Parts: sequence; structure tokens; C-alpha cells
Amino acid sequence: MNNNTLVLGLNAHTWIHAGSGEKDGVVDLPIQREAHTGWPVVFGSSLKGAMRSAATRRQKDQSLITLFGPEALGEGVGSEKHHAGALMISDARLIWLPVRSLTTHTRYVTCPAMMRRLLADMARAGQAQSLEIPTVQNLDALVCHKESDRLYLEEYAFSQQESTVLRSWCDLLARFSELDAEEVAQQLVLISNDQFSHLSQAAIPLHPHIAIDYETKSVVDGALWYEEALPPETLFYSLIMVNDARDKSGLKAETLRNQLKARMLEDHPYLQVGGNETTGMGWVKLTSLEG
Repeated sequence: MNNNTLVLGLNAHTWIHAGSGEKDGVVDLPIQREAHTGWPVVFGSSLKGAMRSAATRRQKDQSLITLFGPEALGEGVGSEKHHAGALMISDARLIWLPVRSLTTHTRYVTCPAMMRRLLADMARAGQAQSLEIPTVQNLDALVCHKESDRLYLEEYAFSQQESTVLRSWCDLLARFSELDAEEVAQQLVLISNDQFSHLSQAAIPLHPHIAIDYETKSVVDGALWYEEALPPETLFYSLIMVNDARDKSGLKAETLRNQLKARMLEDHPYLQVGGNETTGMGWVKLTSLEG
């Protein structure tokens, strides 16, 4: 195991809007997405900014600058104050997406490509897993407990197939979340890459926002917009690699890793990412996978 790499689970407790800053068709404020897959993501730059902000509110000292780097370039590139932070923070990548079902409780939906990427990232972090990736046909939905022949996700019908291979994943995925393996098994669904690609676009809720003129009680001109947001229980993961200090402190990666865990995970393992903080959005709980 690489002792200087943290594997973090990010379990959404509220709606999440990490915005892309660009209008996309009828969506005025879309969420961040990977360009090559279209899957929702929280970019590493957004995650690093959120972590730095949280760490600053809790305790602002020299170790903060060692971990995250200085906020400005100071006197320029040649300045002694100019150095990179010790942290390398990856994008927060999707593990599962909560999707409404017309016939059952909310399901946690994933796909083989997402599983393959998770295994590759965990191996890179020194936590290789010996798990088989299930094979699923295009109109099938693999589940751990088959209760009927059909499963409806949004308005789409899938043929349910029970899978023992999928059940072997529940222990691992439970470690990223706040659920136990059996709770994951009750709600986990695996669909094909193509079907997931479609649902990752069609199943993301749109929230309308308006501003009301208090005198006329009508909508203010130009004050109607639509915003994408990921639902609570969306599950992400991120890798944080810790290097030796790049300033003159001389601190080693192991020491800095312990400082980061103390700041972000031990006392209050919650982080606010994305926009709309004043309306209670953006809260995730951080979970560290150890070994």
C-alpha cells in the first residue's frame, strides 16, 4: 500500500451543484461533466478549493500553506514564497448515481466502465482489489436481490437479472459510503455503459429558480433560470497524493498526510463543495479507505 495516498469517499448529504460556468442548451447552470464520458464529476480544482476553504476556517497556520501552497504568487516566480503545495488532488469521480424508480425505492446505479476505472485508480493508490467486473447486456439490469422480472429506472424498463458477481462488490462500495454491505446490496444496480451514459444525462434533476417582484407579484424580467443539481446519496471518490513539503519546512509526506487527516477527517469529516452554500447545498461526508 502507498502510505502517502488517501482514497476518499464523498457521500452527498444534500443536493450538489458544482457548476461548469457555461450554459448548455436549455440548462442555464449545468453541472460539471467529463468531456469524454458526459458523466457528472467535481473537478480537482473545485475540490481542492473547497478543502482549502474548510481547512482555513478550522485552523489557519503555516502547515496550511505547506499542504495547499500559497494563495498568491507573492513577488513572482523567483520569490521564496512561491512553491507548489504538497497535495495532489484528483477529480471526484462518480461511483454511483441515485436514480428514481417507478416501482421500487431509489436505486444506486453504476456501470462496468465505472467499476473498471475505480479498480484502476485504487491500484494506482496502492490498494489493488481482486474483483471481477460483471458482464451486462444492453437492456438488462443486474441486481443482488431479484424481486420481479422488470425494473423501471425513470421511465425506462430493464429486465432484472440476479448476479452473484455484483454482490462481491458490495463490501468494497460500502466502505466508500455510510451504508453496510447488505444495504448496498438492496439498492445497487448495474446497467450497460450505453444505458448509463443516457441516464447520466436524462436522470439529473433540473431546478427552476425565479425572482418575484414584491409589488406586482410577477416574475422579474430575465429572472427565470434552470439549474442542474446532483441528488443526495450520490457517491464519489477521490485520490489525494501527499508529497514531501515543497517549501523550507522540511516536513515529510507521512507527517503531512497525518496533518491532513486531522484537519479534514477526524473532528468534522464534512465538506461543502459547489455553489448555493447559503441554501444548504453542497454538503458531502468524507470517508477514508485505509488499506
